Amino acid sequence: MSLVRFRDQAPSPLCAGQGPAEHQQAPRAARAEAEDLLARGADAIALGRSAIVNPDWPLRVADDAWEPKRPPVTIGELRERGLGPAFAEYMRNWEGFVSVD
Repeated sequence: MSLVRFRDQAPSPLCAGQGPAEHQQAPRAARAEAEDLLARGADAIALGRSAIVNPDWPLRVADDAWEPKRPPVTIGELRERGLGPAFAEYMRNWEGFVSVD
């Protein structure tokens, strides 16, 4: 079902997201996909893993020159972004998300 048809049947705001491999896409491809989802009727885009690595994404995405950080990241980088130690370690379960020390 297209987003437009779904939107016509859903009275609440529509939030669309990218697939589980979103963090592996080239930055421009991920941005283009997000813009496409908005153009097709989404009210908002779910960032998922991209927001964990780039918590300032909403503030910086307007800058065309900005390139978001892509995984893999270190546990230290996750901790710098505010993740607690247990959650940062849990991220190791996501293939390719945390670099091997």
